[in-house]
Amino acid sequence: MQIPDWVLSNYFYREMSAVLRWVLLPFLLLAGVTMVAIAGELLRVLGIFDYNILFHNPLMSRLGIIDNVLQVVIAINSIFLILFGIPAAIVQRDLMRTLKRFRLQTSYGITPNLDSEEPYLKAAREVFQSDEKVAVFIFGHTHSAFLRRVGPAGRVVLNTGTWLKLLHRVPVHFGLLPAVYYPSFRLSYFCIEKENNHLVISYVAAPKMPERELTWLQRLMTLGKAPKPPEVPPRTIVDL
Repeated sequence: MQIPDWVLSNYFYREMSAVLRWVLLPFLLLAGVTMVAIAGELLRVLGIFDYNILFHNPLMSRLGIIDNVLQVVIAINSIFLILFGIPAAIVQRDLMRTLKRFRLQTSYGITPNLDSEEPYLKAAREVFQSDEKVAVFIFGHTHSAFLRRVGPAGRVVLNTGTWLKLLHRVPVHFGLLPAVYYPSFRLSYFCIEKENNHLVISYVAAPKMPERELTWLQRLMTLGKAPKPPEVPPRTIVDL
């Protein structure tokens, strides 16, 4: 369901003509500032302020020629946002309404949380309730390795994860640039052994870094937002 978003991300950061990307970049980065400029201009036109506070302030006046360039970029951006942004927002709102009606969008974001742990935890609780002898519930598929204790007895639900490369959608810090799909590996496995009247579950992670796939622009726009591996205890003891 995120393939269209992933295709857009890869096209912009990796496949688009470098000249076109650099032409679009300042307009996309300054989209938020442009909205502030439009609001400031509306306040000036309505007579609330005598001038556009974004452009007429001590900081902008010290920038010299940079101030003039920013004003030109923001002015062009404002024209495009007014001419195309408003119709696009109306179409997007109608599209979101349709996606919600077909349950393709939830309150959690663009798409349903397909990797949610809750369905599996619910299934594990049902198994534990039906058979008290079951101490560990093991499943895979969702790709994110984890270990959870369930119920007062502290029985364990664990997900074995995957050895495939993972792609995590990471929104950029600012601007209207596409999100970055951050690659990572989480190579890990669980060992379950019986010791006396206990089960000992050991978690072993094999560190592996993906090849340098992200461009410097992708790394810059997601600086400090790299996805962190799940915290799984290295040793868990379950009473039998």
